[in-house]
Amino acid sequence: MQKNIFKISIILLTLNTTGCVQRTMQTSNQEIIPQRQHIPIAQDTPVQDIPVIANTSTFHNRQIIQATPIQTREEVVYQQPIAPPPVNIAPSTSGESHSVRTVQGTTLTIQERSNGFVFPQYQDKVVLLEIFGKECPYCFKEIPLINNLYSKYRNNLQVIALQAQEPMTKHEASTLMQRHQMNYPVIDKDEAVPLLLFIQNTYGWTGILPYTLIIKNGVTEFSFTGEVSHQELDEAMRSLI
Repeated sequence: MQKNIFKISIILLTLNTTGCVQRTMQTSNQEIIPQRQHIPIAQDTPVQDIPVIANTSTFHNRQIIQATPIQTREEVVYQQPIAPPPVNIAPSTSGESHSVRTVQGTTLTIQERSNGFVFPQYQDKVVLLEIFGKECPYCFKEIPLINNLYSKYRNNLQVIALQAQEPMTKHEASTLMQRHQMNYPVIDKDEAVPLLLFIQNTYGWTGILPYTLIIKNGVTEFSFTGEVSHQELDEAMRSLI
């Protein structure tokens, strides 16, 4: 009986130089003796009509996109995000104030605090601060959930998006916002770097995208690393309004 050698693959997460956490294959050889399957074939059956049994294997290659400001080669393990309990850090201290220009051409003022941000333009609303990447497919899967949430709680919620990968061209920004119906302020990386560094230093954000903060009255109440479900976002909002 002829012996077949199959490669058994162990999937590891490694971080490449482009900032993407992706799965790689580490292989080892193991001898496997397959069982024969008998298929009755008539003696006069033409060769082209004889059925062929093929062994097929399916491998899923999934990436976790990482923002470019973070420079690290540590292994990152993706976990399903779970909404943490509300963050209450007291007393709160004020930090730097940022005046940033959005892709749409408006200017926002964002005030750092030790436990969140203050948005003078949206003092009476909960702010969902979404960090995404222009080349992050998982971010694009989450955008419709945020759009739905924004529509549902429009009187109580304001969404602001920070683009954390390489800066977008005007054409890229326009195409992205139209395609994904991002009808809220979008801040590109060249304007967002100080905010991204503050988030990294304050919350220990490692650059994994998407990354979502929900802020009320200047205090970050919820944070989500990686993909988040609509139910989690909805429950977080209902607990704050």
